[in-house]
Amino acid sequence: MYDLLQVMQQDGYLSSGELIALRKTCKELGENPVRILRSLNIASPEQIQEYLQRYFRVNALGNQAISKLDESYQAYVPIDLAIHYSCFGLGEENSALYIAMEDPSDRGAIQQLRFFLNKRIIAIAATVYQLAEGLSRIYRVSIPNLKLTTVIERSRGVIGGLRYEIPIESQSFSVNNNVAGNNLSPDMTAEVEDFAESSMPIPTKKLQKPRNNSNEEPSAEISAPDLNTPDLFNTPSVEPLEDSSSSEVDSSTGLLADDIPPDNMSQDDIFESKPQDFDETYISQISALASSALVKVSMMSDKSQAIELINNLLGPYQLSVSLLDEANYQIVGHDFSVQGNLTSRVSNNQNPIAYAIDPILKLVLKMKESS
Repeated sequence: MYDLLQVMQQDGYLSSGELIALRKTCKELGENPVRILRSLNIASPEQIQEYLQRYFRVNALGNQAISKLDESYQAYVPIDLAIHYSCFGLGEENSALYIAMEDPSDRGAIQQLRFFLNKRIIAIAATVYQLAEGLSRIYRVSIPNLKLTTVIERSRGVIGGLRYEIPIESQSFSVNNNVAGNNLSPDMTAEVEDFAESSMPIPTKKLQKPRNNSNEEPSAEISAPDLNTPDLFNTPSVEPLEDSSSSEVDSSTGLLADDIPPDNMSQDDIFESKPQDFDETYISQISALASSALVKVSMMSDKSQAIELINNLLGPYQLSVSLLDEANYQIVGHDFSVQGNLTSRVSNNQNPIAYAIDPILKLVLKMKESS
């Protein structure tokens, strides 16, 4: 069976000398041909995806599908397999899983996924940018902790391509004084301005544009990855402590009563005391630590052992976690406290520390109690 390198050589994209050199490089480095092509900038991720569609008859992942991904998609592929194989599930139909991956022609990886998941695998071609955004949305793992970087890219100090020198999220976007612009390449500056405009209270025309094109077929091409999580676009932020229900507000002081228990709160609410501003270095350390802890906890089955592991990791940072009952957890820091459950949502803008730890505790809540 022809592989991608041979197909591109017969199509005239590669010369015979380049074909031999690339095969030798793949063998010496133990890398996939697709990853070698894009890490050496011989072909862009979009060009590779087009070749896979044309010659291997595989479907390509559209950008509209990426925007719909959330944590519920963890049910298709466990986090350890998703990180190891750089893939994620899109859906299941008739005992067949639709899996987004960079190289659907990699029969070895598909066979291994079929063995571990015990289901038929239908591979969907996705660019490295789509994989980075999809894995971040579903598993909340920061891009540096993903296995999208090749040996060649590590030697150049890039992650999944030059575009990922930019952090996945930034807390310093502004309209007049663009602090984040110092970290962006010139071709990304316009996108920062678009993002800043979309964060203003008055919607721009670009926010309404997808509604007009909802009936059109999503394009397989991508000009630049959308590295912003949905929380960043939800500018109106409502905290449960400031809820408008009169039963929780003292009419004389206008403040919430301390002795009112949170039993009457809905499952989507979170009790939270607002913390002070965190240092960016501190936030990045906790995010990296949380990503590592999430992988370790995913391989555990005992709640108490998982909580003990998390507290041992977070202890040096003056953070602790606990389970209040079967369905609720609590995160306590130096100057804040957050409570949540399986359906609650923590805003990254309000509390980036709790936002990083929240997925781990939701995973612990799903575990069964040890007998």
